[in-house]
Amino acid sequence: MKVQIMVAFEVSSDEGELDEKTAKAAAEQAAFDFLSLVTVSGVNTDTEEVTVHVDGFGDCTVSIAG
Repeated sequence: MKVQIMVAFEVSSDEGELDEKTAKAAAEQAAFDFLSLVTVSGVNTDTEEVTVHVDGFGDCTVSIAG
């Protein structure tokens, strides 16, 4: 069964100020990378933040918002 949940992420970058589109792209990529790793490896990596590269912008750090 496919379900959708709302999750808030905090996204920052050393490359400069993020716009909403770039921040969303970074969060989506981080969620995909993290969930894919857990699914493929079968191991819970238990990380609090992920760094992803957004084309045309640079590296962004994404963490679960508290």
